[in-house]
Amino acid sequence: MFTDWFNRKYKEWRGEQLGQDVSASAFARYIGLSQQNVNSYLLKSIPRDPKIINLLAEKLGSDVYREIGFQITPEHELVIEINRLPSVLYPVLTKQIRELHANYIAQKFPHRDNPDRQDE
Repeated sequence: MFTDWFNRKYKEWRGEQLGQDVSASAFARYIGLSQQNVNSYLLKSIPRDPKIINLLAEKLGSDVYREIGFQITPEHELVIEINRLPSVLYPVLTKQIRELHANYIAQKFPHRDNPDRQDE
């Protein structure tokens, strides 16, 4: 249920804000929504505006789509989650993705020395 999910995300966010304002209005500012929207989502409402849903996904996670009954592709979910990461992690993530790809290719084509080379 979306309301339960949204309340969990609010509690998680509050736990990360040690020594800072943890009010619903501060949470609203963090997400980029009005306090009225946040209050209604904490109580019972479900967002229907795609812009708001995308904003929630960007700030709180792509699992919002499942919570409101939308189907998204794994690729779209991955892009959303990568975009949520601090940019300082991009070089590390790029390296790990390349390693994952190399391992995948090595397992799929164990007889090839260079999987990028076309067989002649």
